[in-house]
Amino acid sequence: MSSNYTGDPTSGLSPSSVPAPDTVPIITLPSDGDPDNAASVAQAFKALANESAYLKFPKAKASQWEQPIRVVFNARGFRRAYTDHLGYRQFNGIEVNQDWRDWLAVTDWPTSPTLGNPWFAFKTTGTLQTRAPLNTSPAAPLFPMLVMTPPTAAAERVTLQGPGMCVPSNDLGVALKWSVCMGTIGTNRTKLTMGLGDGPSGSGGSAPSFGAWFEKASTDTNWQCKVLSNADGALAADSGVPPVANTFQVLRIDLVGSNVADDSAGHAIFFIDGAQVAKLDLTSLAGMEAGTGPIVPFFNATTTTTGGAAVPVYLGPIAYRHNAAVNAL
Repeated sequence: MSSNYTGDPTSGLSPSSVPAPDTVPIITLPSDGDPDNAASVAQAFKALANESAYLKFPKAKASQWEQPIRVVFNARGFRRAYTDHLGYRQFNGIEVNQDWRDWLAVTDWPTSPTLGNPWFAFKTTGTLQTRAPLNTSPAAPLFPMLVMTPPTAAAERVTLQGPGMCVPSNDLGVALKWSVCMGTIGTNRTKLTMGLGDGPSGSGGSAPSFGAWFEKASTDTNWQCKVLSNADGALAADSGVPPVANTFQVLRIDLVGSNVADDSAGHAIFFIDGAQVAKLDLTSLAGMEAGTGPIVPFFNATTTTTGGAAVPVYLGPIAYRHNAAVNAL
């Protein structure tokens, strides 16, 4: 007569061991002639049920303090992150979240380039202001914002550089995601460059000397995806997605080193509102900067010409992640 069996995540069934992040089930294969109710038949069902139960309810092994509860590997077999014995997420990298709540008292950041940890601000005659959520444009967001208003004179800018500095390496995977919208679209004199790089240089806010960023010049219809690398030169792609006035879009850039990429090749991957819009292939992420310096998150609005409107730019939540390709943490 058949009977029910409930998988047990804390039980092993010989020769299979107790389920754990670093074990795989061992299944006994019945021999020809074994009866349906033989232990050799039941073992496979029970062992797999135990493993399934562990996947649903992963538990730490008592007294095994060094053993993680769960491990996440990439397609290359590198250990990228894990949940440790006490349930804390661990990985070899950096996480930065900014939602501007800490800066709501700042009405106009100073012209000094020493705003303070963790953000570095530079502006000529424009303004950087924080705003609480308001039921007005842009799009009544439910989060605080940073408002970047470009200067009135040509070749001047407002720039924000954030924490999360790293030196490009083939062992790294880096992701930067942020919410942004423009006050108006169309003929204007504001050029936006936002992404990962050594940051705009000079009072005119020229493009980074290396990095990967989204760009929107006054003559562009869509967001442009750009890379400048010492190893690969200038790369560019049209995202096919236009900015929308007073409407927030979520932009994301992933820099993937060849040692962590699925196909062993470097990539700069661009996303808008969760959809991939471009992938620019890199010979080497390590060759992006060739020893000249690190990359940081940067957000820049430059006034390019006289005449026309200088467009306010609204920044919402910003998230930065990077993780190393290590096989032990």
